[in-house]
Amino acid sequence: VMLATGRALMIGDKVGVNPIRGMELIQGAADAGYAEAHFELSRIHSKGDPKYIDIERANRHRRIAAEKGFPEAMEELGLMLRPRRIEEAIKWLRSAAEMEQAGAMFALGELAYEGNGLPQNKLDALRWFRAAARLGHKAAASRAAHILFNGDGVLANKVEAQQWADLAGERLGGFWSFMAKKR
Repeated sequence: VMLATGRALMIGDKVGVNPIRGMELIQGAADAGYAEAHFELSRIHSKGDPKYIDIERANRHRRIAAEKGFPEAMEELGLMLRPRRIEEAIKWLRSAAEMEQAGAMFALGELAYEGNGLPQNKLDALRWFRAAARLGHKAAASRAAHILFNGDGVLANKVEAQQWADLAGERLGGFWSFMAKKR
């Protein structure tokens, strides 16, 4: 209740705008141990109103939320760590992927495709892209279509490629219909 009321006060949803009280309530929920409240604080301190921006505080709350098992925090932490601390990034991305975070699945697919922190394995990359695409991740559907269409490290399968392309194409404004004409 504290978190929901705090959020509502931050944006003025049905209760009027009172960002100071909203922050107090969200901080109270975080102090009570709620992972989602820590994640909300990470967002507040990293985006939005400049008077609340505090990247160090945002990162601390993001890590706490991830350690408490909040899937979105695990995904964001993994993505943030990816360029510098690849092993730790992969740990968080895998944890998030196990909790069906499509962005984490896509990132693991990219790492497997590139051989960055994971052995280069385009079949594993395709598996991650398919899993993310099944959850509606349009870039993952596009990557799966590309790999299958071109037989990039896997057997080409133009029928399945077109299925993924259709999923990506309806969200990407018809790019794949253009590619289909080139066949």
